[in-house]
Amino acid sequence: MPSPLKLFAIFAFAILLSSIALAAAPAIVSVTHPDGKWASAPSVLMTVSYEGATKFIYVMDKTNDTTPDESSSQVVEATNRANVNLGGKSDGIYWFHVRARTASGLTDTSHWEIRVDNSSPPRLQSAEGIPQADGTVLLKWEPPGEDLSGIVGYDIYRSPFRTVTERESGIVREFSLKDKGVEKIASVITATSFTDSTIAVGKGRPYFYKIRAVDNAGNAGVTTSAITVRTLSLCNLKISVSTSISDQNLSINVSSDGEFDKGRLIVTGPSMAPATLVEKASNTRMVRSGYDLSGKPNGDYNIFFVGYDNESDECFGQSTFIFDTVKPIVNIEAPPKSQILANVIRFVVKAEDVGGNPSGISKVSLFVGSGEEKPIGDANLSGGTYSIDWNSVNAENGRTQIIARAFDRAGNMVEDVVTYSIHNTALQKDSASRAINAAEEKRKQAIEYVRVLKRGNVLVPDANTIFSAGDANLAYAKALLKKGEFLEISKESADDAGELYASIKSKVTKELYGTSAYSYNEAQLEVFLKSSGIAKAQVPESMRLIKKFSPSRRMDVLKVTRDGNSHYLANIVLSLTVPDKNSAVMSVVEVIPKKFADDSKRIFSGTLFEVLESDPVIVFSGIVVDGNGLADANNPIDANSAMKVEIVYSLRQELSKVQADALLASDVMDSFISPPILLPASERISYSSPFDLPKITLPKVDLGGRTTLLIIAIILVVIFVLFCMAVVAAVAVWYLFFRKK
Repeated sequence: MPSPLKLFAIFAFAILLSSIALAAAPAIVSVTHPDGKWASAPSVLMTVSYEGATKFIYVMDKTNDTTPDESSSQVVEATNRANVNLGGKSDGIYWFHVRARTASGLTDTSHWEIRVDNSSPPRLQSAEGIPQADGTVLLKWEPPGEDLSGIVGYDIYRSPFRTVTERESGIVREFSLKDKGVEKIASVITATSFTDSTIAVGKGRPYFYKIRAVDNAGNAGVTTSAITVRTLSLCNLKISVSTSISDQNLSINVSSDGEFDKGRLIVTGPSMAPATLVEKASNTRMVRSGYDLSGKPNGDYNIFFVGYDNESDECFGQSTFIFDTVKPIVNIEAPPKSQILANVIRFVVKAEDVGGNPSGISKVSLFVGSGEEKPIGDANLSGGTYSIDWNSVNAENGRTQIIARAFDRAGNMVEDVVTYSIHNTALQKDSASRAINAAEEKRKQAIEYVRVLKRGNVLVPDANTIFSAGDANLAYAKALLKKGEFLEISKESADDAGELYASIKSKVTKELYGTSAYSYNEAQLEVFLKSSGIAKAQVPESMRLIKKFSPSRRMDVLKVTRDGNSHYLANIVLSLTVPDKNSAVMSVVEVIPKKFADDSKRIFSGTLFEVLESDPVIVFSGIVVDGNGLADANNPIDANSAMKVEIVYSLRQELSKVQADALLASDVMDSFISPPILLPASERISYSSPFDLPKITLPKVDLGGRTTLLIIAIILVVIFVLFCMAVVAAVAVWYLFFRKK
């Protein structure tokens, strides 16, 4: 009997094998869609296998870690191996998840990434062919637009002819990739240029190319239109071929910049044998010939000339004349005439070239306007019709004509004209919205302008009336825009509001006319304050505050123009410097000299103040000063800067220019008894007039003319007398003290 240790080892080994078996997952193979790679097969075919499986449970979704369960997943009954057809799928990335059912239970899940791209890449952009100096052809192009799986490379095809005439229908078309004589000269190249050297180098012959993109799923894109390139010839002559037609007689002119020999001119028409018009023209620079097209079929007539230069090199000239005597037909199929056009409209045009051997439609162009036409653009061919999208928001509302013109390759043109009604609101909404925004901006500017004027105690008459009228117009404009009605009236109302707001700036203007500053000796500050009239007990605290906030005073004389008339305003500006971010609440006392105002009734300010004396003495109370600005409880005042605050009071008088000049020239600022007096707001201000003397009116002293000379003479006499007294005193001292001794 095995020992317990051996039994435990056997049991653990069995569990390990069981877990390994359960951990295994089915194998997946797909011949149509390799794991994680793009494919374009019409159906997604999967093969799953697992030894011992009785059935497979699978699900397909767009999540990479789904675990199928038997209750909600698809089940295929199979032994060991099963083929699963998931059908066709739209473009995108999917995941296939599968588990197998065995006697031991369900296995782990296998995951397979399926990438589906059934869409062809777009047409290449700006494809062109450039003849090179060595006789080869350089083809260049821009990559196409976005492609789901990405572009892996490009195929290039070359044809010896540009057009093909179908035998049964007689329709002339560009060559296709399956036409006889067309060969693929490059396959899935990764660059966006290619040099074709597998041609008759140096012969000056035309070649025709088409290029298409190929994506990572193997989808071939739409080919470009035929690219025509004539290679350079080693001939020393430059030969040109031109044509013109009159009464179905085709005139052909061949010209050269030098003489050629053995010149031969050949014309080949559709389904016709070549016709030789000139044979062995020598020692000439020009050949002229005619070709009668009467009774001949419509189509391309290829004119080919070959001659030899003086070094016996072949020289070529070629031209193609498109003969088409029938105009095409064109019809605007959509939208119907009854439809009112708005926003983006898709026009669908049916255009067809008719007649025997038609040359084919070269382009379909659309135009708008019954008077001055404006181009919409060239329509694109898709599914047998031409279509183009037009954004009508910039067009004028009302009746207008849409013109579709079709051109064939021979230059024949025909048009279809349809009259539509256009009614767009997007442009009107945009115009109204922009007008409202402009009015709101002008309102902000007007408010700021009035605020700046108010800081200088300059009032704007009728400002409230103007703002009320502008606000009413602006509100009406917004209401109409919100309803989407009468949008033109909405714009007009917003414009009117903007003009009203703007009129405030033109109604009142101000400019600084002159200024004068107050200065004092800081050493005498205590004397000034004691002389100002405040209580002596308040002087020390006032000195402390003055030294901290450094108040200053200046007089600004403003020139104010209102409705074209000017006057002058005298302002006293008190400025406090804020040393830190700490706030303080204080009172500012102003003892105003009578030279500026003889009574407090002649003072006004945007900041409320209290009259202490009509003499006048005023106080601005409850002033809050901090590093962010200045405000008081009655009227907020903004700071000039973050560390400066100001209080302004004014003389209640409109001064003339003469008065303003006299005030600036006077010593009124020297008449202030002290700097602005700062006191804590919590203290009751105790003030008494510093002098209580009767008013004495002294006569004015005239310092001009003879009075000035008299004063100077008196001063000189006094000085002379003092000098004489000093001399006498010196002699007396000498005699009494030194001589006697």
